[in-house]
Amino acid sequence: MSQDEPVAGTQIDLSSMTEQHSSRMEFFRIPQFVQFEITYACNSHCVFCYNPFRVSPINEKTVKGILSSLRQSQVPLIQLIGGEVTLIPDLNDFIEFLSPVSNVTIVSNGINYRTLSSQLAGLYISLHGVRDTHERLTNNPNTYSVITSNISRYAADGHYIFADVILTSQNYEEVYEICRVARELGMRGVFINRYENGGLGAKNSRLLMPTLAEFRKGLEQMVRAKEELGIEISFGTAIPFCADTRLLTSGLAFSCGMGTWFAVIGPNGDFRICNQSKRVYGNILETPLEALWLSPELDDYRSLEWVTGACSSCAALSFCGGGCRVDSTAEAEYCPDFFVRKAIRPIVKTDLDLLRRLYTPPSVKDTWAETPSTYRIFRTKPFVKVNDHYEERYIVKRFETLVTDAMGCDLVRLVHMGTTAEYDMIKYVNDKYPGIPEAVIRCMCTQFVQQDVLSVLS
Repeated sequence: MSQDEPVAGTQIDLSSMTEQHSSRMEFFRIPQFVQFEITYACNSHCVFCYNPFRVSPINEKTVKGILSSLRQSQVPLIQLIGGEVTLIPDLNDFIEFLSPVSNVTIVSNGINYRTLSSQLAGLYISLHGVRDTHERLTNNPNTYSVITSNISRYAADGHYIFADVILTSQNYEEVYEICRVARELGMRGVFINRYENGGLGAKNSRLLMPTLAEFRKGLEQMVRAKEELGIEISFGTAIPFCADTRLLTSGLAFSCGMGTWFAVIGPNGDFRICNQSKRVYGNILETPLEALWLSPELDDYRSLEWVTGACSSCAALSFCGGGCRVDSTAEAEYCPDFFVRKAIRPIVKTDLDLLRRLYTPPSVKDTWAETPSTYRIFRTKPFVKVNDHYEERYIVKRFETLVTDAMGCDLVRLVHMGTTAEYDMIKYVNDKYPGIPEAVIRCMCTQFVQQDVLSVLS
């Protein structure tokens, strides 16, 4: 599964984590991030493709119905993927239809250049190696120069662009060079998605799936590129934390959000919790997304009954999740990652103390220490939205969400609407929520600054 979005979610508090994991997954009340596979039609022929087929006529009525359903459900983050989304004539109209309530990103192979809406939050373009490797893996000769030229054009247009990389046994030694080229072309980051068994690519698995040793060599280049090139680098697919200690120590650990904050909608409206999975839980053209998401049918995954081997007794399972959990070569619908599936103990010991330090939110005392004595003037960062459509309230950033409360929503909405002076914001909150100390209100404003929701003008 490729979740080409910086992780959607809130700060995760692991301070109370014990030596036992939870027996059931916790999940948001609505998926924070939904990928809509708007078409399987594609102008490339990637050997690792997870799609079931490439011939997929676009049904405009069906697409518009799905988009309307997603907008009505007010999904915070939506990514349009394919196939190849730039083949869709009305792509900009679709982006602008969703953008009032959702931040929209797209994934493209970069072969086609087209003017894209300024309301697009991010653009992910495939870059799978140096010229020869990229063209071999995509089965598209003479396209690498076209793609890199188009990346430069998109960067000049002012779009946030990220490299979307499938890590295979064919390109793991080129990770550093991919990152260098990405930075040179003006891309803001690199997302590494380890190859996963599934779709059209399943027949090539023996040639594509990196061994643990190959993965670690690729990881070594990621760590070096992160340190030397100063570009954002992260995983878009989940890797078991115990696969290598550097996943945690270098800030590269990523946990899959399938069924907890992530879901997928197929071209016909079918609802799944993973791109790689064939398990369909319903259709959003027939049932609202929020009802499908809360359905007891998802207990076949959320109950964790599928967890076996070393993962079943691992204290880090509730955050790590066992890596990638869908594999077309496995008998079960869900299973622990390929790297650990047959292990009787973790590959390396996960440092629980480090997990706690990395993911425990700062205390109110620490936040207050960074709150200045003078009042401030704020503005919201680009693409920040307030979503209080559900009982669980969110601040939506360009690429992720933060869970907040009613007061937090009001503070950010005030800045959106033009009340930007902290003193006036405090007065509003005191009138609406009597008894809340000024220090608490100012601390929340500081947290929003720290979390890139607000910026300080004065």
